[in-house]
Parts: sequence; structure tokens; C-alpha cells
Amino acid sequence: MNGKLIAACIIPLILSACSGEGKTPATDGQKEDSPSAISATETDSTVAVVNGKPISERLFEAYLKQREDALSAGATRQRILDEMINFELVIQDALANDLDKNPDIVTELELQRRNILATAAFREHVRKNPITEEDMRKDYESRMADLTMTEFRLRHILTEDETGAQQVLARLNKGADFVDVAKEYSTGPSASEGGDLGWQAEPDVLPEFRDKLNDLKKGEYAREAIQTRFGWHVLYLEDRRDNPPPAFAEVKEQVREILQRRQIEEYIVELRRDAEVEIIKPATVMPTPAPEPLQPDGKPDIMMNNY
Repeated sequence: MNGKLIAACIIPLILSACSGEGKTPATDGQKEDSPSAISATETDSTVAVVNGKPISERLFEAYLKQREDALSAGATRQRILDEMINFELVIQDALANDLDKNPDIVTELELQRRNILATAAFREHVRKNPITEEDMRKDYESRMADLTMTEFRLRHILTEDETGAQQVLARLNKGADFVDVAKEYSTGPSASEGGDLGWQAEPDVLPEFRDKLNDLKKGEYAREAIQTRFGWHVLYLEDRRDNPPPAFAEVKEQVREILQRRQIEEYIVELRRDAEVEIIKPATVMPTPAPEPLQPDGKPDIMMNNY
């Protein structure tokens, strides 16, 4: 289990399980003769003091907000305060054991700090340069021309070699039903469904299939077998339809995200252009990961690739 998963899942559960629901000594108030006792005025913005270290109300509220999605409906603020006190005790023990001086920990803390600062800078840049309704609508309308409007309902019969495909074509040429032949001959996962590939938007269709679609009418099969990396196919066009683009209101937030992403990219480019950068030790080129193989019967789960 990696460190992030431990921090996100296990630690809060352990800290919560160890809470005393208000019975933690540090939450019962400092004794009057305790050297750590603080006057009421001094504790106005302090929710607890752990071994002399105050926990501010601001920090507690931030922690409460961070945890609210993972909390059960019956969770109390006192339970979360006890959890935070336990957290503070663990942190104090980590500091007492000089874990904050461990080089790996120092590096990880610096990375976290940089991530937080960068996120804050991005958020501030977006706040100062809000995306308007006009910006979103203009971008949406400019993309309409690029949206794929045609979808195809396809079937195919997959064979291991060209000889098998020619046998299939011979059966079909004699008037055999495509669905029946697919169930008998196809080696693909869709054989039991008569070779059904479902509805596919044009960009999602295998390129080798796409080249043949313009020559086919509804209810026709390609008269020549098509070779792909999966084998040999006999393609059948069951239907085609025009799929209207989604309304602006349906994709408005997606458009906003696209524009904000572009905004951040331009912000970084501007910072880079005005900066003085000297690379002392060039980074080695990372190997390009191999793309995951497509499934011959893969069905697209989204039709609007532009958004």
C-alpha cells in the first residue's frame, strides 16, 4: 500500500478510532495549576492545547472541512477535535524523533509545499481572469464544425485468416443471413450477438472500417474482407444516423474547464517566456509507454470527443 493511500484512508480511521469522544485529557481543559494554562482571552481562537502546543480554531475548521466528505452523518465536531488532537500527538512524536530531518521526508514536504503554492497560484490567476459566458459560447460555437455528426450501427464477422473470410463472403453471396453466419463463423467476442458492434461515432470506428463506410448503404456488407491487427473482418452496415451536437447548456461546464486549462497553459508559457532558466543537467528522455491495445468489439462510451 502506498504512502498516499495510508495518509488518505488508514490514518484518519485510526485517529478516529482512538478518539475519546471528549474524554481526551487535552480536551477537558487545562488544570488551574498547570503551567500550560491559558487565560480565556488567550484561548479565544484556540480549540485545544496539546503538550503546550495550541491548535487554532482556523486550523481545526480547515481540518473539519477536509474531512467532511469522509465523515458519517452522525459524526460530531468533538469527535473530529479528538481525532485532530491524536494527529497532533503523532506529529509531535514524529518531530521528537527528528523525522522532519530525514532527507526523504524533507523532499516530500517540499514537494507538497510546491504543489500547494502552485495550485494557489493557478486558482488566483483564474480568479483574476474569469471565463465569461461569452467566452464559453464563442468556443462552443467554434467547435461545432468539428463535431462528428454521423454514427454507424455496425456488425462484423472476425476470422483468423483470409481463407476463413472468403468462406464467409461465399455464404453471404449465396443469400445467407449475416447474423446467422456471424454466430457460426466469427471468432470475435460479439459472435453470440451476431457480430453486433453497436453504435459508433466515426472517429471511434477502426480506420480500416472507416475507409469502407462511404461505399456501403444500410443493410449492405463489404464485398471484400478487411484485414486489421485483430484478423480478417467482413463488415456490415446495419444503420447510420445523424447525432446532433449537445446543447450549450449541457456542456457549458466542460467548456469552462477546457478554457481554464488553456488559460493555465498560457499563464505558464508567459511565465516561462519572461524567466531566466539555465539547465545544468539535462534530463534523460523517458521511454514512451506502449498504448493499450484496442478491443475489436470495443464500443465507445462517449460520442462527443471534442468535449
